[in-house]
Amino acid sequence: MFFTCLRLIFLLLVFSFKFSFAQLTTFTENALERSFEYPNNTLLINPPNSSADFIITIDTNNIFNQILPSHFGLNFPHFIGDNVLEEENFLTNTSNLSSMYYRIPGGSGSDRYFWDGNIPSNIRDDAQISVNDLLDATDYRIGPEEYMNIIDDLNSNAIVVVNAGYARYGIEENNVQVAAGYAADFVRYLNITLDKNIKYWEVGNELYGPWEAGHEVDGNVITGSEYGDIFNVFVDSMKAVDPNIKIGAVCYPIDESYNFWTRGVLQKVENTADFLVIHDYFKRKPNPNNVTYDEMLNAVIEVQQDVSNVQEMVLNYTSKDENHFPIAMTEFNSKTGEREIAMANALFITNVLAEQIKHGIQMSLLWNLENGLGQDGGDHGILARNSPEVEEHTPRPTYYAYYLMQKYFGDKMIFCYSPDTTVISYSTMFANDGLGFMLINTSSQSKVVELSSNYYKSDYYWHELYADNETDKKVYLNGQTSDNPEGGPLDYLDIASYYRPYENDSRFELKPYSVTFIANMGNNSATNTDNWSNSIQLYPNPTSTNIYIKGNFCEYIISSFDGKKIFYGHESHINTTLFKPGIYFIKFKYLNKFYNQKIIIR
Repeated sequence: MFFTCLRLIFLLLVFSFKFSFAQLTTFTENALERSFEYPNNTLLINPPNSSADFIITIDTNNIFNQILPSHFGLNFPHFIGDNVLEEENFLTNTSNLSSMYYRIPGGSGSDRYFWDGNIPSNIRDDAQISVNDLLDATDYRIGPEEYMNIIDDLNSNAIVVVNAGYARYGIEENNVQVAAGYAADFVRYLNITLDKNIKYWEVGNELYGPWEAGHEVDGNVITGSEYGDIFNVFVDSMKAVDPNIKIGAVCYPIDESYNFWTRGVLQKVENTADFLVIHDYFKRKPNPNNVTYDEMLNAVIEVQQDVSNVQEMVLNYTSKDENHFPIAMTEFNSKTGEREIAMANALFITNVLAEQIKHGIQMSLLWNLENGLGQDGGDHGILARNSPEVEEHTPRPTYYAYYLMQKYFGDKMIFCYSPDTTVISYSTMFANDGLGFMLINTSSQSKVVELSSNYYKSDYYWHELYADNETDKKVYLNGQTSDNPEGGPLDYLDIASYYRPYENDSRFELKPYSVTFIANMGNNSATNTDNWSNSIQLYPNPTSTNIYIKGNFCEYIISSFDGKKIFYGHESHINTTLFKPGIYFIKFKYLNKFYNQKIIIR
């Protein structure tokens, strides 16, 4: 016991020290208060019959990092086709996910993508690149206006990757300036012509790799230093159009890789880059299906290693402090073949994303929204695409984990310690006075845990996502699933949240291969157990024209998904044609109590 306590004290000190450094405010300036949305439908669940196997310790005084809107993002690749924008199943599951940021137009496709539909005639045509490889943002591919329409509908934001490969495979005498001017025109079109105020931009994708258009031209492989020069020309051109944008430079988190790529980049961009971009696909082997479950889980350590490596390179190769540049991981997923569409990936991705937040990464964008099955049986899409087993756009196991993580994570990550290495624990604080927990049981055994905190205790709400085995592609949410051989319940919005009043018992049973999301909310907040909040009814919801309110209230405030207050009223009728389609929150007030509910406007 003495050594356990000593270890706990050591961890507290380590984490307190590690996260005390300040970074640039590129992403943190968009920080929002996150409030728990009380469920409308609950099911009372009694505490477990057995005593706790161990105690999970929480310290609300030890705050690691802010949880930002930019932590819940996805890649939205052009190649899924513009037909999906008319398919109800895709739109419903995408809007329910409520992702705050979408990266467009994709990964490697970004260095082949011509946003205005005009592929230039003056390009090289060799073994590395040909006109047939290029994408004109027309036909079935998603174009800029279509992207902006769907992002507006979702009340989300975009981060845009401009075509830097064109600076290499163009054949004009001043090809870098021409490509930079083309990128600047993209900024002008989105931010001035369409008035979309897209803040975050990347210059190219993974130009360090041989798979990328522009990597090798006429036998000349691009270096990090050459990319840095291209980056600086792009920055000058793009910020001449909109000086308020933030632009990220592409790095690689291992110093020796790709001919010391990152060293060359940093030496050129230390005074021009607003943030640094890295990607990671965890646990790489020639055959992804040879990655074992334990190897997959252990690969999460790469998050901390990636951050440390990049910070060390900044310290070694620039005149800046190691924490000077915010880090954005704009692509990540596991590289594990069939496990990518199994419960194992849901366990892993929640762990990886939480570790990114804990270790100071400020933007996290999962690859990706939809992808399609690969030859190895894997699929990085959280919605199914071209699957023989389920309908198009059916949620994969990782979808449910991503969806729940956004609901149960507050706006500050705090210290949380589990003495059992098979149970990974995280805790957060909500702005509306409560705690959120994410408990990942990676083992084949049930575990009973007790939550111990220096905070007040009150009502618990929770969802548990689990499968019979880590390799199972079919999952359960609060005991519910579907008839599909893969994925989970399709009516997940209607599934009752588990509920329990505190009553001096904070024990929970964690099922094998499960992620349990718990909210512990204060008594000073209105909950669904109040007669008042139960009396509030909104109908119809979703709606496209009008919404009516039944029940007692003094006033309400309607906010967009990103937290901006856009409407105030006290009438029982709202003309929703005044709002853009998307997801909104309405906050009712009555006798110093508050009640939040979601509105969906078609």
